[in-house]
Amino acid sequence: MTRSLFMWVASRNSELDNIKFSLNSIIQENIRNLLNRKQTYAEFFFKLCECAGIECQIIRGYAKTAAYDIGSSIEAKQFEAQWNIVKIADEWRLVNCEWGARRDLSRNGTVELADRVDDHYFLTDPEEYIFEFFPLELCHQLLVRPLTMAEFIQFPIVRSTFFRLGLGFRSHEQGLIFDETGHVDVQLNFPERLENGIDFRSELRFSDGNVQYGDVRLSRFVLDELNREQRFFRADGYFPRIETYHLDIYGRELTRPEDIWMKPVQLCCRYKIVCRKTDSESNVPLPLTGPGVFGFNNVLKSLNATILSRQDQYIKSVEWEEEVVIRFQEPMSVRHMLKGENSVECPQNAMVRMVGNDLIARVRLPGAGFFSLSLFGAPHRMKMSKLPHLAKFLFVGVGSGPVFRPIPFPQGDDSSWGPRPLFEELGMSCISHPDPYIVNANGDQFAIDIHRGQAKKLSQKYYLMKDGDVTHMNEYILQNKHNDSTSRFLLRFPKPGYYLLTISAWDSDDGDGDSDDATDDKYQGSLSSLLNVVPVYNYLIEVEYVSANQQYSTSKFPTVLAPKSIWSECTLERPLARILTSSTEVAFDFTIPRADCIYVVQGRCAFSLKSDENNRWQGQVTVAEDADTLTVMAILSGEKIIPVLEYTIDTPGHLADQYF
Repeated sequence: MTRSLFMWVASRNSELDNIKFSLNSIIQENIRNLLNRKQTYAEFFFKLCECAGIECQIIRGYAKTAAYDIGSSIEAKQFEAQWNIVKIADEWRLVNCEWGARRDLSRNGTVELADRVDDHYFLTDPEEYIFEFFPLELCHQLLVRPLTMAEFIQFPIVRSTFFRLGLGFRSHEQGLIFDETGHVDVQLNFPERLENGIDFRSELRFSDGNVQYGDVRLSRFVLDELNREQRFFRADGYFPRIETYHLDIYGRELTRPEDIWMKPVQLCCRYKIVCRKTDSESNVPLPLTGPGVFGFNNVLKSLNATILSRQDQYIKSVEWEEEVVIRFQEPMSVRHMLKGENSVECPQNAMVRMVGNDLIARVRLPGAGFFSLSLFGAPHRMKMSKLPHLAKFLFVGVGSGPVFRPIPFPQGDDSSWGPRPLFEELGMSCISHPDPYIVNANGDQFAIDIHRGQAKKLSQKYYLMKDGDVTHMNEYILQNKHNDSTSRFLLRFPKPGYYLLTISAWDSDDGDGDSDDATDDKYQGSLSSLLNVVPVYNYLIEVEYVSANQQYSTSKFPTVLAPKSIWSECTLERPLARILTSSTEVAFDFTIPRADCIYVVQGRCAFSLKSDENNRWQGQVTVAEDADTLTVMAILSGEKIIPVLEYTIDTPGHLADQYF
């Protein structure tokens, strides 16, 4: 019966069907007085309890309404309040119908009414109730050790959402904070049951309600961090000037995916901060990037992701270069957003790629200061055009940075690096280098091995990206057939910079695949619709330095004249340098499965090579002095003659011409 009375009064419902007693003229008069504001909720609830035979009292005291200023006197008429205590099972319990009908929903400190009843104010725990209400008689606190008025006014302003979410004070239990550093770090604990289902926001404003500092919102001076591992929320505030501030923390429980968009946050608690000193860092607002608090959100948890790198969301970097690694259960489509101070985008200072199921984000800060990185992603199988937010980090470059500044990454979206969805559908895999980002410290030649899967053959494009220019480098890459299922790409690096290797897949043996127009637009979602050649994997290779004694590894490869449909089955062992020196003896060694005969042609002279049972052709050839080129010719089955390779003949002393 007591709860029925509370629910009806708090909901302000004029229907009395659920009230199990007969109305008399006195009750009817009390209803009119309540509606006309001539009677309080507490007085009306007392009358109802009296009619129902429930022992009840009216308690008078003070309430911390939205107008209350933490730390100030509350003994004023505007803060006077009434509530009830009722006796249930021989124990006095607290009931507040008026506040049960209220919702502190607004973000500007005002109170709004809502139709739903706030059940927190029915039989409230006295240790929770004392944060908002102080009775005139200390015994009506219903506490074992009653608090003093001085203790009461020092509490933060705490609302029912704080207790419904099961929050606790991790740092500041006093609501009035005197700050001498220009920095306050407020932290709240939350229970284990909400580890994957809670969301927070903070709002900083001046004591007069103004939320702007010049052209910048004060919220950009607060770092919101949600630590799900240790289950606490942090509002880390920096204050741009000596002033009095109010810090509001809002929260909500997320039980359904749509709650992220549909469920509003509600005020949990409020602090009053008196800043008496600031420093130069306090005047720098945080960059704006991405939604939500700093840290890892519910989407990331729902994907059963594991953080392999440091757990911090606030990362100070002396070297100005950091890496974040997150392991998922399946391949992901990913992208990122990096912004610096004044919300300036810095796309060239971060690179995000997938290595297997690991998301790796590398950040190279362009200087000292604040930089915010947001990560977005979804499983490949979901084929989402708009990727949901996963996590957000704040990087702070401190000091003067490294002696040698790393060069920025080439611009491009995150889908540029690593596998495209078709790579997996074709059953392809990276054998030698699973990470699409490769650092080659000294410019040595190396090989990349790719398992072809269902692809008939592979082709490649190779570029150097340096100082904003893009240069074709196809003369510095050679594709060899490594075995029946693997293609090997030999790469050389004549200059420092970034090299882009694009590997494309073929579904037929027709054509040469030399067109630069091959794009994913030709792929319509199934293997049968794969037309000609489609890019399936992109490598980004950073060459930091090329040694002066790396002449061989920086020379161009021989020119491949054979069609790709034929060369894709060939393997060149040697010679691997395009320029041959006249009057020297050169060993030839390569495999051409379809050939009946192989000749090395110089001018009018031709020399035949010998083969074994595996179609491996070998022989020693003296390079002529009177020829400019050396061409390897093949006679294929059916007496078709094709050129296969071409070399340039040079005289001693002119070898520098072969280098880039």
